[in-house]
Amino acid sequence: MLFSRKQNWSAWILVALLGIILLRILLRAWVSEDAFITLRVVDNFVNGFGLRWNILERVQVFTHPLWLFLLTPFYFFTHEPFFTTIFVSIITTFASVWLLVFKIAKTKIAAIFALLPLIFSSAFLDFSTSGLENPLTHLLLAAFIFIFIQKSSSRQIFLLALFAALAGLNRLDAILFFLPALAFVFFTSPKKFQSCGIILLGLLPLFFWEIFSIVYFGFPFPNTAYAKLATGVSSLDLLRQGGRYFLDSFIRDPIMLPTVLAGSVFAFTARNKKFLAIVFGMLFYALYILKIGGDFMSGRFFTPLLFVAVALLSQILNSAQLKKFAVLIAIFAALGFGIHFSGSRISNETLNSFGISDERKFFESENSIAGVIRLGGIENHSWGVKKQGSCDDIELFWNVGIFGYFSPRDCFIVDGYALTDAFLARISANQNWRIGHFDRDPPEGYLESLSANQNLLVDPDLKNLA
Repeated sequence: MLFSRKQNWSAWILVALLGIILLRILLRAWVSEDAFITLRVVDNFVNGFGLRWNILERVQVFTHPLWLFLLTPFYFFTHEPFFTTIFVSIITTFASVWLLVFKIAKTKIAAIFALLPLIFSSAFLDFSTSGLENPLTHLLLAAFIFIFIQKSSSRQIFLLALFAALAGLNRLDAILFFLPALAFVFFTSPKKFQSCGIILLGLLPLFFWEIFSIVYFGFPFPNTAYAKLATGVSSLDLLRQGGRYFLDSFIRDPIMLPTVLAGSVFAFTARNKKFLAIVFGMLFYALYILKIGGDFMSGRFFTPLLFVAVALLSQILNSAQLKKFAVLIAIFAALGFGIHFSGSRISNETLNSFGISDERKFFESENSIAGVIRLGGIENHSWGVKKQGSCDDIELFWNVGIFGYFSPRDCFIVDGYALTDAFLARISANQNWRIGHFDRDPPEGYLESLSANQNLLVDPDLKNLA
């Protein structure tokens, strides 16, 4: 019972913290520029034009099919992108926090300590909305961890595989969190052949999507993967950029990475093989972030790591360990906050010299709730209002989200960063790149080819590629 007499004070603190985290998310709620790329597809889908960015071609411009499908029924009834997206994001975030507090955490005290890093992490608060898939990733991770810590059974194995598949549908690289846990349940199962069949059955939604993606879009992976990973940039340069991404996050959000480290350390000392499997999933995902050079949105890729870390801590921490946890967090957080408030260039800049930005801060004036109210509606956004009611045959543009959403549906928009363009995503990027923004120059004859609907490319190799 939540409000027992002996622990009435801890229950009230827990309720207060839940209220605080909800309030802080609401106060920082926003919708990012990139989210409007997905929202244009949602709008086309709802209006009967299929899962398309440009209605004349089929390109998977979104990285998160499951998140798109979650947004779609709400958008179907509202036909409003901004507040609809924020509503779905907050409900999804609160569901993940509810699972953490009432299903995963062993005690109320552990739940309180688990909530504190979430309340003070600016990245977690910012990407609890934003219109990107982070809230649904957190929810799927919470459900997976809750099931994983239960007693082993065939039903458990199936559900673990199912939630892994759903996480892969939500964002394919998130499946790295789940692979060690799935390997654990397989190798510890006395009936390996049966377990293998159950795991494959649970993974079917992801397999079916991949088949659909190949048939409908022509490729197994989102176009954004080709645009951001097949760039021609050297692996060493990306590793350096990945290191900068870790440093940037530590300076801008000093509570997040220390909590991830603390969760990993306590999981190792707990000597629980299931916890170790979760930590290995965290490690795989962290190494992946490092390898791809991180992201241009500060902290965005780290919020799933933070959520898994606090879930682990809520399971592991007992009264004897709380002091150790508090001391460990205090040491690392003090170091981070010291750098943060010492006038560090990174902590004071919206966009730093590494090409990493505080996206919410950058868009706050127009993409936050207060900003949209001040504008009189998201339709009055300065990046979108100029496009309403006008359309050239072919539009070449960069940062196409809001611009694209408010463009007439028959506009054919070519994205200079290749996120929405399958051809440009498969040619090398310019060397003067910013992480997440790998600029391509349309080759000679490309725009003319789109206008004439025939291959007019001058370069013979590119002509064969098209």
